[in-house]
Amino acid sequence: MSDVITAIVSHKSSNNKENVPPPRTPSSSKTPGDCSSSPLRLKAPRVVFAAHNRHHPYSQNLKHLPSSKMSRQPVKSILKQPSHAFLPPPSSPGTPREVTPEPEEDALSHARYFASPLAALSASLEDHDGSALIPITQHTLIQAYTKLSTRLRLQFKAGKPSPILESLLDIPLAEKLFLPNARKTTMLSMWALQHQHLPSSVLEGSAVKFVDAMDRAISGKLGKEGKKGAGCEALTAVQMQCSRYPSVFLPHISPLLRTLLEASFTNVNFRLRAPMALGGIALGILKWQQDDPTNEALVEVREDISHTVIKFFKAPVSKGLSPSNALSKAIVEGFAGADNDLDDAPDVTASPQWSLSVLTPIVVMAREELFKSPLAISCVLESLRKGVSSKNKAQVKTATRLFWCSVVWAAAIPSESGNTWDDVGIWKVARQVKASPVNVSIVCSLLYRVEGDDRAERMRKVEMAVNFVGDLVSENQQTGVYILKRLLSSSGVSSRPGSPVKPGRNPVEETDWVPDRLVATSLLDGTILNTEWRSLGPLIKDILNNGDVCAMDDVPPLTIAEIRTPEIFSILISTWEEVVSKIVFQREEEGAVAPLIVFTIWNNLLHSQVGCISGTPHMASFMISELMEYLCRFCNAMHC
Repeated sequence: MSDVITAIVSHKSSNNKENVPPPRTPSSSKTPGDCSSSPLRLKAPRVVFAAHNRHHPYSQNLKHLPSSKMSRQPVKSILKQPSHAFLPPPSSPGTPREVTPEPEEDALSHARYFASPLAALSASLEDHDGSALIPITQHTLIQAYTKLSTRLRLQFKAGKPSPILESLLDIPLAEKLFLPNARKTTMLSMWALQHQHLPSSVLEGSAVKFVDAMDRAISGKLGKEGKKGAGCEALTAVQMQCSRYPSVFLPHISPLLRTLLEASFTNVNFRLRAPMALGGIALGILKWQQDDPTNEALVEVREDISHTVIKFFKAPVSKGLSPSNALSKAIVEGFAGADNDLDDAPDVTASPQWSLSVLTPIVVMAREELFKSPLAISCVLESLRKGVSSKNKAQVKTATRLFWCSVVWAAAIPSESGNTWDDVGIWKVARQVKASPVNVSIVCSLLYRVEGDDRAERMRKVEMAVNFVGDLVSENQQTGVYILKRLLSSSGVSSRPGSPVKPGRNPVEETDWVPDRLVATSLLDGTILNTEWRSLGPLIKDILNNGDVCAMDDVPPLTIAEIRTPEIFSILISTWEEVVSKIVFQREEEGAVAPLIVFTIWNNLLHSQVGCISGTPHMASFMISELMEYLCRFCNAMHC
């Protein structure tokens, strides 16, 4: 046995010697700067191949390394055993796990849910005697801000947060805020008031305090916090909340209107946000009208706001420039930069976008009372003259026409004495612009059915609309031809593809069109105001194409009975004859080719009289003679 062991050891030692790398040559010490003092040393290979091949057959029984499965389990674990002094004993697998008990009362609706952060913020307020101050650390303030903002986000979702809202309003209403950073505290309250989405029933009791708090912030009564930060955020809060909850805040907004109008031009920091605050009030009026048009409170609020705006423009002044004159001057001067390149304008408040964004909410709030104020209507007309000037670029002209649609909307509102269109002066003012989309807005406002109009009043407005379309055709307005086709679509084929109109129906009663579509909301929500000058043109094109204002499909077609009226039919025929005289025909070898729209209008005119002439020979002979006369005129015009 010893001989065998000796042979195995000698064999392993010979194998180990073959795999041992050659010895390294010791190198002498290397002196600095001497590169030849030591020989080049190469890295020895890790694998050295044997000189003779050796074969290991697979039939040999190879020994397996010991695995963990073959090892014995330790007698004692090295882990520390848990102590059951403070932990309950582990339950058996069949025992169900106990559920953590929840409080019976909802934490969000608990009265003290906001107590700790609000107590920390109000801890440094002045004492009752006005002298002592309670110190508070910065760490406590940071924690209070974090808790308050987090819990406010949760409380928009549940509970009755009336006390919390009152606490937020108390911050801007306080005479003094003795805090290490009062501005951040005020800004946090303004931010929370901007983004709150509480139920209307909860907000109604705090609406007056909200308006008072915003008035203090905008008027600069909060010290340094009211000049820039809190004042600007208060304007944004007015914009967002009045457009979101019009029935809650608009009944109390009139005392704040004068402050907003003056802030539009007196404070440089407010000139950008004040028009959007006015636009939020105007959007709230339109939203309330759409949701509940017959509400009695809405009628009172509209009259109150309208009278407040007109009173601002009628306010007398002892000396100097009145606020209304100063505002009118700033609005008109906004168009002065449009004659030049506005790329070098100092800010957006010196641009037509700002002037139009101030004028549009004023018109919407003033409504029909606008035409009773000489100063207000002169400012509107002067802005129109500046805006549509030939010196201006196309985007300024189109934006001005978008604004003029709101003037048409105000002119079409019935007044207490009757329909506003009865006033010749208002009609002359409204039809100052005949380009699109104003011309479509005028026709829609005339043909829109107003509750209480009798047949005589209805036919009078129809005649005004048809005469206006005739004026458009006479002045080579291409839109007038398409409006004429749309007016006659009820007697033939509808202008909307795939939706034929049955003769005899009343399309005006079936349409969902409302007069508020005349107002471009992009001039109220800050879309145009916040757009750069270079991007204004594409934006306006997108507004016109996407139907933000009146389009051709909004024009209500005339009924068959209205078309058959002799006075109306005579005007329609004369207008069609004017169309024929204005259209340039294409010359071909076989003769002139007229556009298809000429024959479509003529076809609709004939279809409107089919039921009228059947069974009445005298009416048939009259219509034939009339049509023959018009055909002769048409042929003479073709040969000329």
